[in-house]
Amino acid sequence: MMRKVSSPVRRGADGKGPGHRNLASRLPYNLLAQLHDGVGALQAPVNTLESNGAWMVMTALAWNLKAWWALMLPVSPGRWEEDHREEKRRVLRLEFKAFVSAFVTIPCEVIQTGRRLVLRVLGWNPHLLTFFRLVSLLRQ
Repeated sequence: MMRKVSSPVRRGADGKGPGHRNLASRLPYNLLAQLHDGVGALQAPVNTLESNGAWMVMTALAWNLKAWWALMLPVSPGRWEEDHREEKRRVLRLEFKAFVSAFVTIPCEVIQTGRRLVLRVLGWNPHLLTFFRLVSLLRQ
């Protein structure tokens, strides 16, 4: 006989209704959901052991890209320090699908004029300021 595995539900202070789970108890479930649905690490589309290993390496690199991106964001001391720290935390907590839609799939128009290559951003999202702040750091 198989049992259904689920997370325990904590009761509130009165013992009647469901209480709030703490973040630590939700983290493993959120991580598995992101690995399964967001990155696709648990759904290898290939049929050999070597290619499955390569798929896992590629998805692990994609997953790490999000963390590297967030950790490289500069925190400038002074007036904007607290805002930059919060921005860093917010990017680090993004789900992988949200990270891809905010920072990877930015609609751009590519124009070549003379010797210059111009990229015009065609869409706007709230993460573009963060994107350009990190791009300016990387260009230095």
